[in-house]
Order: sequence, then structure tokens, then C-alpha cells
Amino acid sequence: MNLETWQVALIFGVGDIILSIPLAYFTRKMIDKNSNGQVDPNELHRVFGDENTNFQAIDVATGNSIYEIATIPLITVLLNSWSFATAYGFIAVLTCNLLLPDRVSDQYGWLITLWVVFYSLVFMCAFANNGIHVATSHAVHFIYYGVGFIPLGLYARNPEFWLVIIMVVWRLTVFMGIKFYAWPKYPDFYRTTPLYTRSDVGLVLFSIPGQLEQQEDVLQRLKKPTWKDFQNILIPFPVYEILNIHVATMFTIGGLIAWPISKILFNLSTFQDEYILLIAVSASLVFGVVFVYLAPPLYEVHKYKTLTNYYPKIMALLAIFVGSMTISSSILYMRSTSRTVVLIFLTHAFHFISLGMYFFSYFAVGRYFGWIKGLKRFVQPGHAGLGFRKH
Repeated sequence: MNLETWQVALIFGVGDIILSIPLAYFTRKMIDKNSNGQVDPNELHRVFGDENTNFQAIDVATGNSIYEIATIPLITVLLNSWSFATAYGFIAVLTCNLLLPDRVSDQYGWLITLWVVFYSLVFMCAFANNGIHVATSHAVHFIYYGVGFIPLGLYARNPEFWLVIIMVVWRLTVFMGIKFYAWPKYPDFYRTTPLYTRSDVGLVLFSIPGQLEQQEDVLQRLKKPTWKDFQNILIPFPVYEILNIHVATMFTIGGLIAWPISKILFNLSTFQDEYILLIAVSASLVFGVVFVYLAPPLYEVHKYKTLTNYYPKIMALLAIFVGSMTISSSILYMRSTSRTVVLIFLTHAFHFISLGMYFFSYFAVGRYFGWIKGLKRFVQPGHAGLGFRKH
């Protein structure tokens, strides 16, 4: 029986909801242990310590090791996390571009790609960046997954645009339904996470979980933060998570600049592929120099200071270069009918390099579950690298 593409999508959509309903039901049973209709802080895995933690004794200013704790502004967490999602969406789509066309029916290939992107985002959020995952709300996750699906526009054999949009919206709706049902009334980040601010003497505690009721002015400020608060209030994470979102953000910047330039120049049929690649990458690097060195946003400056030991600005330009090369070469590779040896080599070489970004997830595995027993992370929560419990 030959099915239309929309019929295949409908079957996928119905199967999605059928499988998701029992998943949501049993997940809620495991999370909401006292069945009071909300996720209490004591039910949430306390990545950031508990009421007995001495937060005053914790040094969050050094960041000398990838497993030490450092801080970044709230706005950096949001913007970098969303860019992080787009980066891994790019890598997932480009991987599917090299594996699926001409091997899998075009009716199914784009749907498989959608699910590969989704599970890549799940893995990198809940596994590699577990600290940020626990600290952020359902609304932040909705945007995270939404922007992570943007690279689906690069899949080589997409059906009509409207059908892709419908399936993305469907997957987001079902998934967020699961989250709101299985994790009802999820605690705000400031109820699970200590927060800091800058002062003349360094970093000082701004708020402590469990003590907010004695800090009414602080609580009101956290409930309705201003733009200045988003830039000045700092949240702690292990350095390897900050490095991860930093590299992924710059990769995304390079890719988003190279994407339209490569497509426009290719459609003009004026330049050879190698010249298009050169123009796209050069434009990305020019923007990168301005964004990183000449006029960095204020919220990025603190992150650079936090990552001083890791040459964050050089790392940023390298990531922008890799992102632009990866996306531009892949676009030309999939669209060109006369691929040169140089284009073929660059496409596969930079795709391989971009896959190396997944190595960041292994830092989360080896330290807290053992380098061999990392699969345990799928059946129990991780520590996210935060050592608050030790104090």
C-alpha cells in the first residue's frame, strides 16, 4: 500500500501520542512521590545541595578545573542554552543528510531526522548539561526544543514546508504536555539553586534556597527580574557545562551566518562552490571578531572571565569557523551536482570535527558514574558536576 507523505506523518503523530500517554503517567508516579500535584524541592534531585548545605563555604570563583564550580549571568544561561540546542540540531540534521537520502524513503527520512534531532537534544540537555537542565523551567525547555528544530530546514529531502511545521509543533505540544503533567508546578530556579552577584570584593551570595521567605525583597526581585538583574545575577554550574554551551553558541553563530549566504550565492549560480565557501566563512569570521573582541555584549564578558583559563575568545573564533565551514560545506555538498574532491573532503572532515562536540557529554559521565559505567545515567540522576553536597 502506497501512502502519501501526509498519511505517513499522521501515523507517526498518532503513534507519538499513544506512546507518550503511558510514559507521562508512569513518570509522574516516580516524580510526584507524595501525590500532592506538584514537584516539591525535596522530590527534585537536589543537584544544588539541600537545607544542610553550607553555601558560604563554597568557592564559585575559580573555575581552574572543568569540574570546579563557576558562575555565569542568568541571561547567558538562556541565550547560550538555546544556541546550544541549535548547534546540536545542526549536527544531527547534517548527520542524517549523509546517511538517509537514497537509503531511506523520502516519506520517512525527514521524520526520522526530526526524531534524531529531538533525542539528540534530550541527550545533550539531560545528560551532558544536567545542571542547566535541572535549573531551567518548562518554558525555557519549550524554547530550547523549538530552536533546536530550526536546522530541520537543512534536511536534504524535506516534504512541503507546512507539513514539517505541523509535525514540529505536534512533537513540541506532546512533549510539553508530558513535562507539565509528569513534572507539575516545577520549582523556580531560585528555589533549587544558590545565586550570586558581583561586588568590589568578588562574588557574594544573593539568595539561598530554603531561606527566601526571610529575604522578601530578594524574592520579589527574583519573581520579576529586570534586564539589569538578568545580567548581574549569577548562577553556578560546573565549568564543563559552561564550556559546552560556549562552544555550541559560537558554532551556531557561524552556522546561522553561513547558511543564508551559502544558499543565496549558490542560487545565483555565479560563483564556484569553493568561492561560496570562502565568502560564507569569511563573513562569519568578520562578525565573530566584532562579537567576541570588538563589541562583546556585557553578559558575555563575565563568561569570558569565568573561562579565562581556557582561552574563551580564541575558542569562540575557532567554533565560529568550524560552524560556518560545517554548515556551508554541507549545503553545497547536498545541492551541488558537480562535487569537487576539495568540497567532499571539507564536508566530511568538518562534519567529523563537529561530532567531536558530543565529547563534552563524556565529562558528565566519567566523573560521576565511572568512565565505563556511564550508561547508569539513563536510569538515575546525575550530580551535574556540582560539589555542593560536599560542604
